[in-house]
Amino acid sequence: MNQSIEKKISVSRTISSLLNRYPELSDKILSLAISNYPNKYRQIIRGALRSDPNYADEIIALAINHQVATITDIVKTAIKAEPAYADEIVINAASAELTKKQEILKEALKTMPSMSNSILHRMLNEYPSEFDQTLHNTFATLPRRVRSLLDYLFVNFPQQQTQIMAVAIQSTQPEQINTIVKSAMAAGIDEKTIIDTAIAAGVKEEQLTVQSRS
Repeated sequence: MNQSIEKKISVSRTISSLLNRYPELSDKILSLAISNYPNKYRQIIRGALRSDPNYADEIIALAINHQVATITDIVKTAIKAEPAYADEIVINAASAELTKKQEILKEALKTMPSMSNSILHRMLNEYPSEFDQTLHNTFATLPRRVRSLLDYLFVNFPQQQTQIMAVAIQSTQPEQINTIVKSAMAAGIDEKTIIDTAIAAGVKEEQLTVQSRS
């Protein structure tokens, strides 16, 4: 490792090459890399994930334990390195830093909004006791994706449709009500349930009527 870096071969390339050549030594390679080159943690994370995305759990845990950066920066780096594994990266990081899981969620959504459905789905399944908070943070972080998020949620969490609708209303701006109502109607929620849920969530009845007709 030292020889490669002294020859000015990038840390990322060195880590990836070593892991590909000696996968049975992955724990030692990654531990040594983080210990000896903590300021190169971004390159180490990229190299590990480039070699095999399944190293996400190991490299994230090491980066957190060695305090090379904030958890949100570690997550951001990992997701940018391997976007297709964003949901797995989020869950790995959240399980390592349980008190910061919502911060991790928001950073992941901002970093890779195109993966928001899978990230949200995994978080809701892994931490059902924080269902409302996870929804709130997602809607608040990605206000422009409210309609697509709702369409996805109504289909994949049919037993919580009214709960999802209520949190969406409470987490977004008033001008989003029409979008929320349209998504609820498209999901097959009956008009009375939509109206009752919206009013219970704080929408005035006259406002809802105007929004529904527009």
